Parts: sequence; structure tokens; C-alpha cells
Amino acid sequence: MQLEKDLYITDLRISKIANQPFVIEAVGRYISRITLNEASLAKFAIEPSKDLVGNNIVVTIQPKEDLETGPHDVLLSRIERVDRRRIHQIPKISSIDETEYRAIFYTPKKNPTSFVIPCPNYELKLDLTEAEYREILSIDPSTVFAVSCRIR
Repeated sequence: MQLEKDLYITDLRISKIANQPFVIEAVGRYISRITLNEASLAKFAIEPSKDLVGNNIVVTIQPKEDLETGPHDVLLSRIERVDRRRIHQIPKISSIDETEYRAIFYTPKKNPTSFVIPCPNYELKLDLTEAEYREILSIDPSTVFAVSCRIR
């Protein structure tokens, strides 16, 4: 299984903070944040400049065989299915049923009691299709996922 999502970059923050030098905020249906250091930017061939905003970043997530986490690995925090029924009363009463699927991935901390945010750090909230939702549900919940990014 490989999950590939195209996100629109809305914000790039560059700072001198050691564990958050480059923060990319990107939107699909939901907001995701990707915090990278210079080594990660080089690995993914991302050039940090104001021209980055307005482009798309393709985030690829794929399960790993082992449970060891590396710098570009995430865990599944939550997978959700949201069913909605919208009622319309004009001109006559009718309803529309909607179902949304989403997954939330995060970078695990090396020390769970620490307040230090790891770098690179991924906070990914992704919209899923029903097939992707079912596929992720079938994977062991403790699975480690590898993340890669590229600019489109």
C-alpha cells in the first residue's frame, strides 16, 4: 500500500529555531504541517524560498517492514469515518448523506515525556478515499510508515 496526497503549500516559515528551521503548512482538505531541517530539504530536493508558497507538495506514505522509527517515519494517530446527513427544507424537505474518511499521522518523539519537538516533524491530516480507508484499517495499528515529499 502506498498513500500519495497532493497538498497545496499555503505558508513557509523560516526561523533560527534549532528544531523548527523550516515549517511548511500545506492544505488538502485539512491543514498539515511539515517541519524540516536543511538535510531533509536536500534529501527531498526542496528549495526553501518564497516561490515555494503556491506550489503543491506531494506527500507519500508507505508502511515499513520493521518497527524501528527513523527521522522520516510517522505513526498513525487516528483513522476516522464521519457520516453526515444534511437536511434541506427549501423548496421541499430532502436530505443528502455524506461520508468522509481521514487519517492523522504524526512523528513519534524519542522521549515521550519530553516537550522537545523532533525535527523533521510531520503533522499530517489527510483526506482518504473509501478504498484507502479500508486498506489502512487492514494494517496493524503499530505499523511504522515512511514519509517522502516532493514538489510538483
